[in-house]
Amino acid sequence: MKNIITKATGQINNDNNPYLIYNLKENPFPSNPFVNQENSDKRYNGDIFEASIREIEEKKIEENFLKVAQNNPNHTRIGYILDTSYVGRGNGKSSFAVNLLKIINKDFCLDITDNVNKCFGLYIKPEPSGKTRSFVSVLDLIAESLFSSKFIEYALAALRLDALMNLGINSIPEDDNDEALIEKLNSSAWYKSNGIDLESIHKHISQNKDYQLISEGTPFRKRFWSSFLEENHRIMINDDVRKYYGTIKKEKEKIDFIFNDLVHFFVASGFNGAYFYFPKLIFTCNIYLYLPVAVGVLFECAPDKDQPLSV
Repeated sequence: MKNIITKATGQINNDNNPYLIYNLKENPFPSNPFVNQENSDKRYNGDIFEASIREIEEKKIEENFLKVAQNNPNHTRIGYILDTSYVGRGNGKSSFAVNLLKIINKDFCLDITDNVNKCFGLYIKPEPSGKTRSFVSVLDLIAESLFSSKFIEYALAALRLDALMNLGINSIPEDDNDEALIEKLNSSAWYKSNGIDLESIHKHISQNKDYQLISEGTPFRKRFWSSFLEENHRIMINDDVRKYYGTIKKEKEKIDFIFNDLVHFFVASGFNGAYFYFPKLIFTCNIYLYLPVAVGVLFECAPDKDQPLSV
C-alpha cells in the first residue's frame, strides 16, 4: 500500500533543455536518417540545407539536365546522385535533391532556361522497407505522386485559360494570384456563375494537336456534362484521373497511360519536360526503355552490397 501513494523525490524538470548551452532548442540530428519532403519537421523534410555547399553539383545538373533544350536528341535523360565515399550515406544527397526540385518547380525551369524549357520536378515517394521490386509498383508510385501533386490541376487550368483567352471570354480578374486562378479555372461552380459554356471550352481544347494524341476513353477526352440534368454538369478534375488509373489493371495499359497519355496532356498544356526523382529506390527493371523524350530521371543511390541497384 505504501509504494502506491509514495511519489519519487527526484522530479523531472522539463524546462532544463540540455541543448540550450549549444544555442539549440532541440537535437538537430534526426533519429531517422531519411528525408521526407512531406514531413512538417524541417529536420526531416530537407529544409535544413545550405545551398552554397553543393553549388558545384547544382551547377552540373543545371548545365547537363535543366538548361539543355528538351527537343535536343542528345539531352541526358538519366542521372545518378552518388557519393564518392565508401559508405555514401548521410551526406545530404536527399536534401540536395529535394531542394533541387524546389528550384525546378519555382518557375518550372522557365527562369533557368530563358523560357526554352518548361518542366516540373516530381518526388517519387518510395514505399517503406524497400517493397518496390516490380515495374508495376514503380508505375503506381509515379501515378500517386502525380495525383498528390498540383501539376495536373495546373495543367488543366493552363488549358482552360488558353481556351478562355482565345474565345475572347474576359471573366477572369487579372489581379488573381496563380493559386486562386487555378482554383477558379478548375471549379464547375465558377463557370456556371459566369455563364460560360463548357462545350465551347472542351471543343477548343480538343483542337490542340497534342491533346488529340491522348487515347479515347481517358477522362481527358470525356464530357462530364452530357446528362439532361444541368446540376450534374461539371468539368474534369484531378480526382477523375486518379479514379480512372485505379481501374487500369494491365501493366501495358498503365505504361501507355503514364508515358504516353499523360505526356501528351502535359505537352498540350505548355510543358515540354519533367524530371522524376527516385530517392533510395531499389529495383531491377529497364525504366529507360519506357522513357519518352520529355522525361528525365534522377536516381539517388548509395553503395549497398546486399541490395544492388540495377537500371
